[in-house]
Amino acid sequence: MIYTIIANIGFKDSTNIYYGINFRTIENLSSDKLHRLIKQMKSKGVVIFCGAAVSEKKPSSIPLTSKFTLSLLTKLFQNENYDIEDFKENLPRLETLLQIIRDAHGETFIDALKPMEYNSPNRNHRIIVELAKCGWISHIVTTNFDLFLEKAFRISGFSESKNSFGDKSLLKTFKFKNIEIPLLKLHGCISEPSSLIATIRQFAIGLPEIKQDLLLSIIDKKPILFIGYSGSDFDISPVLFDSKMNEIWWLSRGKKSGMNPKRERIMSKFKSNEIIMDISEFLEARLKQSEQKLEDLQLEETLEIEKTIDRWVKGIYPAMRLLICANILHFLGFIDKSLYFYSKTREKCLEDGNLDSIEKIKVQIACALGEGEILEKKENRTDAKKRYLEVLKISRDDKFIPMKCLAFCKIGKLLIDSANWDDAKLKYMGALKIANDNNLIDQQAMALSGLADILYYAPKNESELEKAIGYYQESLLNYQHSGNLQGQMDCYEDIASIVYLKGRYDLAIENDSMCLELAKDMGDKYKEAFSLGNIGTCYVTKGEFLKGIEKLEKAVRVCESIGDSDRFHQYLGNLGRAYMEFGKLQHAREKIQKAVKWFEQTKNKSYLVHYLTALGEISIREGKNKDAIGILNRSIAICKEINDRYELVHALYFKAIAQFELGNKEGSLMICRIALPISLEQEDRYMEGALKELRGELENDISFLNEALEIFTTLGVENKIQEIKQTIMKYNAK
Repeated sequence: MIYTIIANIGFKDSTNIYYGINFRTIENLSSDKLHRLIKQMKSKGVVIFCGAAVSEKKPSSIPLTSKFTLSLLTKLFQNENYDIEDFKENLPRLETLLQIIRDAHGETFIDALKPMEYNSPNRNHRIIVELAKCGWISHIVTTNFDLFLEKAFRISGFSESKNSFGDKSLLKTFKFKNIEIPLLKLHGCISEPSSLIATIRQFAIGLPEIKQDLLLSIIDKKPILFIGYSGSDFDISPVLFDSKMNEIWWLSRGKKSGMNPKRERIMSKFKSNEIIMDISEFLEARLKQSEQKLEDLQLEETLEIEKTIDRWVKGIYPAMRLLICANILHFLGFIDKSLYFYSKTREKCLEDGNLDSIEKIKVQIACALGEGEILEKKENRTDAKKRYLEVLKISRDDKFIPMKCLAFCKIGKLLIDSANWDDAKLKYMGALKIANDNNLIDQQAMALSGLADILYYAPKNESELEKAIGYYQESLLNYQHSGNLQGQMDCYEDIASIVYLKGRYDLAIENDSMCLELAKDMGDKYKEAFSLGNIGTCYVTKGEFLKGIEKLEKAVRVCESIGDSDRFHQYLGNLGRAYMEFGKLQHAREKIQKAVKWFEQTKNKSYLVHYLTALGEISIREGKNKDAIGILNRSIAICKEINDRYELVHALYFKAIAQFELGNKEGSLMICRIALPISLEQEDRYMEGALKELRGELENDISFLNEALEIFTTLGVENKIQEIKQTIMKYNAK
C-alpha cells in the first residue's frame, strides 16, 4: 500500500531566519508516517538513495536530465536556424541523446560534464553527510556521477578509508571516529570516465551482477529513503523490485509526484510512504532535529554547465556536429528534416579540412546508412539501395567491416520487399558469416532476423513460421546481450506480427507491449506509435473495441506530434475501422476516407487496398451494397495488380457479403469458394473462420458453422463466437 504525506516543512537556518510554514503544525499533519521515519533514522539509521535532484541547487548547479537534454539540443542546433520547439514535445531521454553522440563522435561528451567534478557541494549534500555523522544514515546509494558527496564528507572531517572491494568508482567508504559510511555509486564516477553508465545501451544491458549484489547487500531488509530519484532507470528498477527492502519512503517534489510506472510498481510492492515536499526543506528539518551544526563556507566560483556544454559543442567539427543533428532528427522521426541535415552533412564533410580521410569515410557511411533507412520508410527502395551500395563501395577498409555487414543486411531487406527470396538469403548468409568471423553481435542478430523475415514473408507453412519465431528469439537474445534496444524492439514487433497472423492475439499484445515499454524508455516516438497501433488493432480484432480505440487514438496523436503523415493516416484509418466495429459508422467513414485520400495521393497501393476494403465494409453496414461492390471491385483489382493475396481475401469476403445482402446467394457462394483456399494459403485464421461461417449460412451446412465456431473460440474473438452460436441455435430450432 502507498501512503502519501503532504508536507512543506519550514525551518530556521543558522542565522535564525524563518523559512516556510510552522514546523510543528506540519509535523502534526503527517505525524504517523513521518514520525516513524524519524524514529527509524534516530534508532538504526536508514539507507539514503540519492538521485539527480539532490545536486540541482547552487553551488552544485547540475540541472535535471530534461533541462540538461534540452540545453544540449539547443547548443547542437543553435547555428542551424532550427525551431527548437520541436524537441519540447518530443524530448528524448538524455541517455539516448548521449548514445547518438557517442556513436557518431566517441565519448568526448565527458568534457561537457566538468561541473560535476569542479563545483562545490550544496547544502543538501552537506546535510546528508551531517545526518550520517550522527548515525541517522547508515549507507548512501547514488546514481549521480558527481563528486559532491565525497567533497561534503571531507569538509565534515571524514577520511576515505580503503575497502576490500578496491574499485573506487563504484564503492567508497568514509570514516569519522567510529562511524563508517559506505557510498555506492551505481552509475560510476566522473573522476573515472570509463566507469560511467551514461548511454542507453549501457542502461539496456542492465546492472552487472557485482553491482546488483552490492546494492542488494545494502538495501535488503533495511528501511530506504529515496531523495531526488525518479525511479525510472531500467537497469536499477528491476533490482529494486526484486529486493527485500523493509519499508520505503519516497521524497517527491511538488504537489503531485508525477509517478512513473516503474516507480509506481516498486512502491506498490513494498510498504511505501510518499512524502510530497521540497528536498531542501525536508533535509533542513531533519538537520534541526539532529541538533547538528552546519557552518557556512566561502564558496568557490561555480562552473555553469551551460557554458561547458557550449564550449564542448563548439569544439566538435562542423560535419560531425551536423551528422549528430541528422541522427537525432532521424531517431525522433522527423524524417524529411533529417534527410535535409544528412545532405548538409555531406556538403560540409567535403569542405571540412579538420577531418582526416578515415573520419570523412565514417561520416559518408553514416549519412548513406541514415538516408537509406529514411528512403526505405518513404518506400523509395531504388534510391535506398543506391545508398547501401555506396556503403559497400567505400567501406573496403577493415575498419569498416561492421558497416559493410550492416549494408549487406539492409540490401537483403530490400530484396525481401521485392520478393527476391533467394538473393535475400545469400545476402543475409554472407552478412552472418562476416558477423560470426568478426564477433559482431548486433550484425549477427540483424542477419538472423533477416533469415527469419524470409521464412515469414516468403510462401510459407506452419513449420517455417515456427522456425522464424525461433530465429527472432535468437536475435532478441543477441540484442539483449549487446544492449541494442532498437533491435530488441524490432524482434518483439516481428514476433508479435507472426503470432497475430496465427491468431494468438494475447501473445501479440504481450510482445507489442514489450516493444512499447522499450520505446518509451528510449523516447522513440516512431516505435511508440507503431506499438500502440498494433496493440489497438489486436484489441479491435478481439472485439474489445474501447481498448482498441483508446490505443489507436494515442497512436494517432503520437504520429501527429512527430509529423509522420503516412503512419498518421494509417492509424487514423485503423481507428476508423475500430469505430466501425463499435457501430459509429459516420465517425468511421470520415476517418477511413481521409486515409484513402492520402494513400491515393501518395500512390501507396499496399495501404490503399486495405482502406478501400474498409470503406466497402462501411457501405455494407450502411445498407449501400451496390456502392460497396463498386469499391470492393476496385480493391480486388489493385490487390491482383500488386499480388497482395492477404488483402485480396478480405476484399473478396466483403464482396461475398454484399452479394448475399443483395440476394445473390449463388454469386456470394462462388466468391466464398474462391476466397477460402486463399485464406488457408495465407494462414489467415480469422478470414478462414469468417468465410466458413458465411459458407455455412449459404449452404445451410452446420458443419461449416461448427468449424468457424472452433476457429473463433481458439482465437478468443468473443463477438464472433456469440454471433455463430446464435446462428447455430436458429438452425437447430428449425
